[in-house]
Amino acid sequence: MTKPFEFATLHCLISDLTNRSDSATRSIEVRVTDALHKLGVPARLKGYYYLRTAILLSIQDKTMSSNLTNNLYSQIAKKYDITVDRVERAMRHAIDVSWGQGDPEAKELYFGHFSHNKKGKPTNLEYVAVLVDHLRLQTQSDDPRMDLH
Repeated sequence: MTKPFEFATLHCLISDLTNRSDSATRSIEVRVTDALHKLGVPARLKGYYYLRTAILLSIQDKTMSSNLTNNLYSQIAKKYDITVDRVERAMRHAIDVSWGQGDPEAKELYFGHFSHNKKGKPTNLEYVAVLVDHLRLQTQSDDPRMDLH
């Protein structure tokens, strides 16, 4: 911005930047929700909300999912005023339900290597990490200027 400038111009510039940031946040929230719905995670389960929160927190902070139990589970437990064990169990249950009833094409899209693997379902950490990675890449390919921290 060149000097001298008018405060109205500065105000418009700041508003534009703030709205762009809010729009990007809403966009990633919509994508996370859409991914969970496609994968068959029922919104009626508490684990749905814990998974959603875990994915959003991990997208915001890349180091968050590296230590799931100490970092992510404890933040979610604090947010929802429950124990870490309940967070883990609810997320596991939501993943179990989605693995059995989710859209096979969505499962293949996000978890291709697991859907053909005799190992079975991904762990909570794997589930969150795969979705975080996929959503980060998808968002960056849609708008290369977008930085998800």
